[in-house]
Amino acid sequence: MRIDNIEFHGFKAENRYAKVEFSSDNVTVIYGDNGCGKTTFLKAINSFLSQNDDELSSIGIKKIICNAVDEGNPKSICVTFNEKGYDWSDFEASCLVNSKSISLGVERGISTQPLIIGPEVIMRFFQRHNYLLRGFRGIELSQKNLYELSAELSLFLKRRNSDKFRSRRLDFDFDKKHLYLQNIKMNNIEEMLLKRHRDARLIATEKIQRALFDTLAVAIEVENSSAESTDTDKCSLRKRILDRKDRIIEALNDGDENSNLKNKIVDILKKIDQPGELDNILENSLLSKLFQNMIDELEEVENLMLRSISLIVNRFNAYLINDKKLVFSRNEVYIDIGNERHSIDELSSGERHILTFLSLVLLGGQGRNFLIIDEPEISLNITWQRELMQLFSMLLPSTQIIVASHSPALAKRNSKYLSELKVWRD
Repeated sequence: MRIDNIEFHGFKAENRYAKVEFSSDNVTVIYGDNGCGKTTFLKAINSFLSQNDDELSSIGIKKIICNAVDEGNPKSICVTFNEKGYDWSDFEASCLVNSKSISLGVERGISTQPLIIGPEVIMRFFQRHNYLLRGFRGIELSQKNLYELSAELSLFLKRRNSDKFRSRRLDFDFDKKHLYLQNIKMNNIEEMLLKRHRDARLIATEKIQRALFDTLAVAIEVENSSAESTDTDKCSLRKRILDRKDRIIEALNDGDENSNLKNKIVDILKKIDQPGELDNILENSLLSKLFQNMIDELEEVENLMLRSISLIVNRFNAYLINDKKLVFSRNEVYIDIGNERHSIDELSSGERHILTFLSLVLLGGQGRNFLIIDEPEISLNITWQRELMQLFSMLLPSTQIIVASHSPALAKRNSKYLSELKVWRD
């Protein structure tokens, strides 16, 4: 499904018209003079796709002519405004009625750092209000002890505020068919990434524990019937166990049930690096089958749910310099810099924009027909701008990507992406 062209009548004025012929590729970079209405044009496209009468009316749209194609079948769609409102009959008989889109405004990667109160500020407060610690309370503190108290209180407040920000729910709903995101905060990006990571871990835990009991059930059946030989590629299984042992331990420990069987499996895996332990597993048909089933289940989950997270991490880390890298832990996404770490809020504006794009494109853009972005070049250096459209095209090959920009660098490597916003009056 794609749109070949779209034309708006009554574009910000009764006798004003606006039209774009989209690129034959899956990326279109709309350009035009400042003030010609590129941002409004993107907003009008979103309002058209989502059948938002109020937004179209606020722009002044009286008529929309759109030519779309679905599986090689062209369709001309005309939406007109009359005394009863907009007539959507053509639209509702077209492929676009089942379309999905995501639109990103210019306020992306907004830092949401919690308020940090340094120990010096707290110490000055105690010094000016010394009656709180002395006098009738009978407390006497040296300057050193007072500073230590202030530092501890400062750290407590910082952690509390960080937890408060981190625990906020998402401000947007990916279940919406047409998602319009004007204001995208970094705490939303962090929560979105963590939610996907948590969901994957939960499913992995359930599948691995089910594999544990399913394997035992099969073993009991075999024991009660006849012996059954299993052909296992020991060399391949050896490598798979070594590669996945930490993830299996993690998944088993995530489970609520604290059974002796689970603990026994964890102990076996923890000793696997000791001489002869892995060979003992490979020679034991039951354990070999058990770990093979667990790894199969784990890889299935990771292929389905964690592939996008891994892609975000790998792609984003390729943009970072000075040994910085994005890291996931159980309850946190952070930036590792050697022996130090900081939150994603403390990234540069360009880094925050790239992480926002990657997260929303890979986690929110999958399965959508249209990705619409206003001024994607904001805060990005020239090198990143030149790579951005090709990156989007590679990540979402089946999605029509429509952006409005002032930067020719976005189409530097493919001039076919460019399409002028034509505006005229009758």
